[in-house]
Amino acid sequence: MNPQSELVENVVQRVGVWKRPREGVAVLHIGSAPPWFIELKQGQAPAVTREERPAQCVLRLSDEGFHALVSGALSPQVALAQHALELEGDVALAQSFARAALR
Repeated sequence: MNPQSELVENVVQRVGVWKRPREGVAVLHIGSAPPWFIELKQGQAPAVTREERPAQCVLRLSDEGFHALVSGALSPQVALAQHALELEGDVALAQSFARAALR
């Protein structure tokens, strides 16, 4: 497993069981790497895959921005304000995932 894969898995594990009211698939684009598809279903742990599937939201950030968020050097709110994190689609779902995974 490469370092980015390990970080993504670690971040998704932080979510635990999805307890938020919104469900769907979030796509995580980190730098130029292929995207990650994260299925968020209430009462279940998120499922992560690289298999393409329809998504309700997209989170897009650079490698540096991802590492800053994961390390806690940058909060999701500041990342959004500084345009280091871009959200598309169902913004409420994207924000819920970011808050749960990047805390």
